[in-house]
Amino acid sequence: MKKGQVSIFILLGLLVLLFIGFFLFYIQETGEPRPMTIREDETDKTLNALVLSCLEPIAEEALFVSAFQGGYIEFDDTKDTIDERQIHYYYYYRDVSPNLTFIYDLLEAYIITNTVTCIEESTLFQTQNMTIHQTDASVLIFSEENTLIDLTLPLTISTEGKTETLSAFTVTIPVAFEKMYAVAQQITALVGESDPLTCMTCIHELATSLDMTITVNDYEQTADYYVLFDPHSIIYNVPLAFSFAVQTQQDLDPTSRLYKNTGISLELP
Repeated sequence: MKKGQVSIFILLGLLVLLFIGFFLFYIQETGEPRPMTIREDETDKTLNALVLSCLEPIAEEALFVSAFQGGYIEFDDTKDTIDERQIHYYYYYRDVSPNLTFIYDLLEAYIITNTVTCIEESTLFQTQNMTIHQTDASVLIFSEENTLIDLTLPLTISTEGKTETLSAFTVTIPVAFEKMYAVAQQITALVGESDPLTCMTCIHELATSLDMTITVNDYEQTADYYVLFDPHSIIYNVPLAFSFAVQTQQDLDPTSRLYKNTGISLELP
């Protein structure tokens, strides 16, 4: 073997040893690389952002429509209509208002179904190995000055042989939904106590005492259409409206109240 060839082999050996030494030094200084942990954190954030981007607008829509239609958000063939809106009676010669549990059940079903649909239509869901466990889904609603929507919806995503599951998602909607429902219930009670002579002054005073406004409109000539507004509950940049219809014994006589059959909305002073 020529002397020049020996020198080349020695140089190559030194380079290999230098590379191995540098690699060992790097590992000792920086520790074991943990790309999976970083990827898991990013996956959690991405899933959470995806669900919230669906949940928040759907929860807003659900509360807006539910309030505007007296707590009803899914309808059947017995519904009454006015200007394509669904108007439901809270008083029809007696108290026929829905209870809060029934309203929340409707909201829960609406939120879960539409949130799942929104997720399934997303690019992330269609391009990743994701599974939605809808049968294990549930919604808890807590409403005071704001309305808190707690959604339990297990989502599983598999990446590089690793499976992760996220389940809990929460949004806060700045509306006092339950408070408005409670006022509608109190108005219904006042109507029942004074039927057939509805105490409109009492209803107005109740609303103003809670910093709300109320309008009463003619509905189907023989009934009233009540709309409560809360200036502190805002969705879509407008105050939340809670609406329902009332039919009393007095309403059977269309001449018993001067504003009947005039087609004019009556706004309480």
